[in-house]
Amino acid sequence: MTSLLTLGTIFNSSAATEPHFVDNILTIPSVAVDFGPGRYLNVQFHLAADGRWDLVNATPAQWLTTLINELSTAPVANPPAQIIQYHYNDATVYYLPPRCCDIMSVLYDADGHILCHPDGGIIGRGDGQCPDFHNTKTQELVVWRDERDTSTAK
Repeated sequence: MTSLLTLGTIFNSSAATEPHFVDNILTIPSVAVDFGPGRYLNVQFHLAADGRWDLVNATPAQWLTTLINELSTAPVANPPAQIIQYHYNDATVYYLPPRCCDIMSVLYDADGHILCHPDGGIIGRGDGQCPDFHNTKTQELVVWRDERDTSTAK
């Protein structure tokens, strides 16, 4: 299978997750990309004899795919739901902004664990567990946005 993959951030949280090259196969444990679910695991490229790189494996992060599916089938929110990837506290994180009616935002780590709720809620300040998020986040990348008609949003 030959494909073009635009590489984004390579996640390097420990030595066990470092990219490695064996038998003309480059394996990158976790890659953020600017399309699809946003994060792929065990991405592998084969170095062909002519010097091109062929994509041979890329598995979407299951938790992110599941979250996108849940948001895609839920009623349209106002504003529409979106998932935004950022770099925060030396890690890649995923932010689900607050939606209508005092719903808090959610900040996930790269493995889908909830880190905090940066904003939203009744007073608009989230849960107070990551008050510096909006001032220190960098490298914004919209991973997914609900493109459905918002005229029926609640």
